[in-house]
Amino acid sequence: MVTIGDGADAEMMRREFSTPERRSAIATEDLKAFAALYPGIVSVAPQEYADDERANEVVVTEYYRIESMWSPLLAAPGYVCRFYSHNVDRALRKPLRWRARCRWG
Repeated sequence: MVTIGDGADAEMMRREFSTPERRSAIATEDLKAFAALYPGIVSVAPQEYADDERANEVVVTEYYRIESMWSPLLAAPGYVCRFYSHNVDRALRKPLRWRARCRWG
């Protein structure tokens, strides 16, 4: 999973990931949170943190494997796999021009 923060999000991520100890704690917290959605998930490599201050961008990469990701369908032959969006609503932003032309309520 790759999380990219720029601008104000990059500043927030720099504060959150300020020390190696904090980064380790975040990796543990993330794994625990994902385990609630994906039983059998395991971390397969250390979390990577990259900070490009000139571009004001922080990139955090996490590596997971999910055992038994595919489940048999109950009503038909085949299998199903579910993915859950995580914080997608924060990442989606309406274009500025669109916001300027739209009126709500």
